[in-house]
Amino acid sequence: MQLQKTINEDRLFNLLPYFFDHPSSVLVEIAQNAVRSGATRLDITLENGVLKTADNGSGADNPESLFVLADSNWPEDVEENQKPAGWGLFFLYSISEEVVFTSRFGTVNVDCKRYLADDEYRLCVLEGMNPDMRFDGFVIEARLRSEVKDKVLDQELLQWFPLDIIINGACLPGKKAEEQFGDYGIKTVYEGNPVYIKLDCSFYDIPEKLAREMFVVWYGIPINHNHRWRPSVIMDVVNGSPVTPVLPYRRTVKHDGKLDAFWQFVRDTVVRESVSVINDLKKEISFHELEKRMKIIGALGTQDELNSLDRFYVEVYEPHHDGFYGSGRD
Repeated sequence: MQLQKTINEDRLFNLLPYFFDHPSSVLVEIAQNAVRSGATRLDITLENGVLKTADNGSGADNPESLFVLADSNWPEDVEENQKPAGWGLFFLYSISEEVVFTSRFGTVNVDCKRYLADDEYRLCVLEGMNPDMRFDGFVIEARLRSEVKDKVLDQELLQWFPLDIIINGACLPGKKAEEQFGDYGIKTVYEGNPVYIKLDCSFYDIPEKLAREMFVVWYGIPINHNHRWRPSVIMDVVNGSPVTPVLPYRRTVKHDGKLDAFWQFVRDTVVRESVSVINDLKKEISFHELEKRMKIIGALGTQDELNSLDRFYVEVYEPHHDGFYGSGRD
C-alpha cells in the first residue's frame, strides 16, 4: 500500500492558530525578516486594530514563499546561520482577519480565516494579486482579531534588533549588548560572537544552569529575556549558530552538544581568569574579591587546577550561632 500524504494538511491548518500563544511574538518575526532582508528601518503603526509595518529591505519578487509553511526561501547564508523556521507569517495569519502584502511582486490580499480553513482558497490565493501596486521594500497591513489587538505591541522584545524602529511615530530606544554589559569583568569572543561574563559566587557549574539563566541575543531576538536582572553570561549572536534556540518561539536554548561546548568554553575562561588573579601575588586584591574567585574555582575547577593555586582559604563557622551558610557568621 502506498501512502498519498505524510500529513493531514486540513487538520494542521485548522489547528495552526493554537500553536501561537504570545501575539507580541509576531512583531519579533516581522523585525527578524526585515533584518534578514537587509533593512535598516522598520516602521510600525497600530491603530483601531489595524497593524501596519514597512521596512526598507530588499523586498520580495516572488510571493509564493509567503504561503508555503516551513519554506522561508532566504539566501544560503541566512539559512545556514539563522535556521529560519518559515512559520512567522503563518503566525500573522493565525491572529488576523485579513492581511495585505505589498512588495516588488505587487500586492496580494489574504482572507486569513478562509486561508486556514479552505484548501481550495489556499491553492488560488495568488490569483487576485495586483502586480501594478509595487513597493521596493516590504509592507504588511493586517486587520487583527479583536481578542489580540491589544496584545501585540511589546517594545522590549524589539529593542535588541539592529534596526531603526519607529512605533506609532516615535523612535524606539535601541539596546546593544556592548552598551548594556560592557562593564562586565570578562569580555571575550566565542565562534565570532561577543560574550560578556560577570563573576559571582553562584556561578553556573553545569550546562543546565547556564541554559536556564544566561541571556542570548539571537540576531536581535532576546532569549531568556528579563529586564529586571543582569545574568552572569551574555552572548550576542551575530555569526553562525553557536547555540540552538528552541523553535518556534526561540525563548529558550536547547541543551545539546552546542550548549555543552559553550559551557566548557565559559568554564575554561572563568577558571583561567580566576587562577591568574589568585596567583598574582604582587597585585593588590580585596579579600572579598579573592574569596569570590576562590569559591568559583572550588565549584568549577579540576583537581589539577586547584593544585596549581598559590593561595588557599579556610572557612571557619561560629558554632554558637544558628546562622545558615553565607549569612555573614563565617
